[in-house]
Amino acid sequence: MSWARLDEHGGVRTGELSRPRRVRATARQAELLHAAVELVLGPGGDGATARAITLQDVCPDPLVHALRAGLPRPAALDRQIDGGSSWSQLLELEEGEELVSVSSVASIEERRTSRGARLVRTIFLTELVRPGTGERVGWCTGTSLDLEVAR
Repeated sequence: MSWARLDEHGGVRTGELSRPRRVRATARQAELLHAAVELVLGPGGDGATARAITLQDVCPDPLVHALRAGLPRPAALDRQIDGGSSWSQLLELEEGEELVSVSSVASIEERRTSRGARLVRTIFLTELVRPGTGERVGWCTGTSLDLEVAR
C-alpha cells in the first residue's frame, strides 16, 4: 500500500516552520544521555566506544525537539504513536559549541492499513547550523503517526 501526500492534517500544514532555537553541544549532556542508555541496556549498550559529542546528544529526540520548538503534532485520529528518528551529521561538534536549530513539517502522508484503518505519517525535520557562518552541521527527523482505530 503506497503513501499519498497531504497538504494538511489535523490543523498541521506541510512546510510549517518553527522559530529558530539556540542549542549547545556539551560533553556533560552527552555523558548524561549515554549514562541513561547504559542504565537500560547495560555498559556499552549504546554501541558508543568514543564519547565524541554527536547530533544525538544535542537532539536526542527529534520529534520532541520539533514540538518544543512550537510545531503542533497532528492528533486528528484516535491514537498518536512515535514513529522513529534518524540523524545525519555532516561536521564534528566542539565542546560548548552553540548551534541554531530550525524545525519544519517536512511531509504529511496517508495510507490505509491492511485492516482498512487510516494512518497518517508526519515527518518533522530539524536542521542545525553554526550561527555566523551558516555552516550546516546536520539534520535529524522525527516521525509521528496518527492512527484511526479500526472499528
